[in-house]
Amino acid sequence: MLHDYNIYRSDRERVNDTNKHGGSLIAVKNTFACEKLTVDLPDSCVSCKIDISGQELIFCVFYNPPKSSPYRYLYEDFNKILNAFPTSSSLIVCGDINFPETNWPSLTSASEEEQEVVDAFDAKLFRQTVNFSTCGKNLLDVAFHRNCLVHAQRDEFFDKQYDCSDHQSINLNVEIEHQEAKPVIDKYRSFGKVDFEGINNAMADKIFNPICYTNIDKTCQELYDYFENLLEIYVPRRTAHRQQLPSWIIQSTSNLMKKLNTQKKLLISKPTSHRKRQVALMENVVIQSSENDRLNYQNKLLSTRNTDIIYKHLKSLNKSASLPKIMISNNTTVSSLEEKVNLLNDFFHSVFSQKIKFNIKDVECDNPQITNFSISHSTITETLMNIDVTKSRGPNGLPPIFFQQTATNMANALPVIFKNIKRLRKIPSCWKTAAISPIFKKGDRRNVENWRPIHYST
Repeated sequence: MLHDYNIYRSDRERVNDTNKHGGSLIAVKNTFACEKLTVDLPDSCVSCKIDISGQELIFCVFYNPPKSSPYRYLYEDFNKILNAFPTSSSLIVCGDINFPETNWPSLTSASEEEQEVVDAFDAKLFRQTVNFSTCGKNLLDVAFHRNCLVHAQRDEFFDKQYDCSDHQSINLNVEIEHQEAKPVIDKYRSFGKVDFEGINNAMADKIFNPICYTNIDKTCQELYDYFENLLEIYVPRRTAHRQQLPSWIIQSTSNLMKKLNTQKKLLISKPTSHRKRQVALMENVVIQSSENDRLNYQNKLLSTRNTDIIYKHLKSLNKSASLPKIMISNNTTVSSLEEKVNLLNDFFHSVFSQKIKFNIKDVECDNPQITNFSISHSTITETLMNIDVTKSRGPNGLPPIFFQQTATNMANALPVIFKNIKRLRKIPSCWKTAAISPIFKKGDRRNVENWRPIHYST
């Protein structure tokens, strides 16, 4: 019957010649590209990955025997299933769970053992789609799903055709939203924990030596690739969540905020009075913990007696970089982020000085070419050592402290660029671009005319 299918199965091992007490099997039509996944799963549990029109779907099937069986799953076994697969994958976990005391619509159970497992699946943002009895009057067979839509219904045709079990057959209709691959652009790095000693040793061992010397843009890109390779090794990543938090928030408070966000998502998906109370309690804990972190940070800051750092901190507390909910210009009101950005861009462009057309021959200059300059290693080192590390990063994402802490070795890399600029008589194109940020000056925040552009160059 299954000669046109790829078969993946997991049978429970026989112990002392006793009944194996079940197993699991997945049969995939051989017209689909699929493979068995080698992940840590409990006994009688199997998983595979199926490619459907370029979209990957992971199936995991298990069998949890009744309470009377010595092979019944423990909480740790279900936890293996929950942690075996990436959170971003389209995933279906289904099988005979044998939880007769669980009310699946309300996700509650009279059994503590069952309730603990139900809460674990709920916390991992799984949804259970089977809502009808599957064995007598009990709902014992389940289908959890995440990052996809699954609709369950009785498969009466299969039951009439084969009649091979006391459990009813279930037909799952799966929908996967086609998503284009997103480029990775959120390369947040924690320069507060960077290994500058490692970077300097690496730069000394492997001095920057570009392949292309005839194109200044390609030479400059090679330099940035050289920096990127160093950063990837010696600068730890930080999450987008951590990037958005104030500097005084410690790790334990950050973790509490993540848990609060998860509970808020669960509350939106399935609002219950218990979850409302839980979210309210967690919000109070997070507020108190954040305030304690801020006070401890300020006390530590004041003890340094560094007026520059203290002033910068106080200024950051009063600064509001966010745009108002609506913005107005010439009787035009906009509310979406894209519309506000375009409105600001149009205003900045309208007040910006237009380019003046002129002939270079008309300019009185002894030497109009950029050839009459010389920069020594000592000049580069001294300039970088005295750089203001409190300044913002440019479009390349490199902070001033990176150049300050690597000044000696940087003095060996940068002259390559400067010599090429002098030889080719051309500035790299990326040095002519800048990131523009709107800064509020005074008056009504909603009026675009009260904002000014500030640029961050390379």
